[in-house]
Amino acid sequence: MENNNIHVELDEDSPKPVLIPKDKIPKDTLMALIEAFVLREGTDYGTIEYSLEEKQKHVLKLIESGDVVVTFDFVTESPSLMTFSTYKELTQVRQ
Repeated sequence: MENNNIHVELDEDSPKPVLIPKDKIPKDTLMALIEAFVLREGTDYGTIEYSLEEKQKHVLKLIESGDVVVTFDFVTESPSLMTFSTYKELTQVRQ
């Protein structure tokens, strides 16, 4: 999963996403989040076609490694997956 140098900036008053520890999420819930993520429009894996199961395994490995984290977004009132670097960028304190 690539970051592609996407820069997201929230205004000061926007609630920051909250990290949900992966070991606190029931396995079936985590798999449902992963499935919803890989089925989203725009999650293309390039020229090679991968099955849903292959995509889910890939994302699960990224979560297990800590490269991707599960967060809760208070703006959309929903859980989401994002790279850890994006999470750090969104939650850093600006001075």
